[in-house]
Amino acid sequence: MFKDLMVKFPHINQGSTQLVVYKKCYDQKTVQWLNDPELQKLFGLSYKTNLEKHRQWVKENSNVFIWAILSKKDHIGNILLHIQSRHKAAYLQMYIGNKQNRSEGHGRAALEMLVEFTFNNTSLNRIWLHTLKNNSVSVAFYQSVGFQNEGTERDALLRDGQFIDQVRWSLLKRDFEGEK
Repeated sequence: MFKDLMVKFPHINQGSTQLVVYKKCYDQKTVQWLNDPELQKLFGLSYKTNLEKHRQWVKENSNVFIWAILSKKDHIGNILLHIQSRHKAAYLQMYIGNKQNRSEGHGRAALEMLVEFTFNNTSLNRIWLHTLKNNSVSVAFYQSVGFQNEGTERDALLRDGQFIDQVRWSLLKRDFEGEK
């Protein structure tokens, strides 16, 4: 489903934000961001990675589709969909790794482009994600773009010896179509 579409639509633009199909040339920055303690805390990551491990993960996860987020041709982040074909759903992950580009609207533009692309060109019905309950910026962001809070997963993650809650969010195709 997505492999054919990604060949057909290798990039999507909105203003100065562009989504392009992820390539190896984006690996170095991605690994740097994934190892950044601040991003790890915001994103809920608890491991370090390296170029080899990252490339292996990308290779082994054929149901994950990745786009690089570019601003004026500079790689500033990534957005991923983990496709669950059986359920016509996708788990979303997104981050702006380049700190200087946060709060500039690139995340919103990237998410809007991906949601529109997904619901207009695939049979997927649901996009869902998690945020850490204490990440108020992410909570406000996903609410503002129409994601619905599905509930709190209590003590869902163990980080630094402390259990933390995470919140599950979703956007359904019918909700997206109703916003038009």
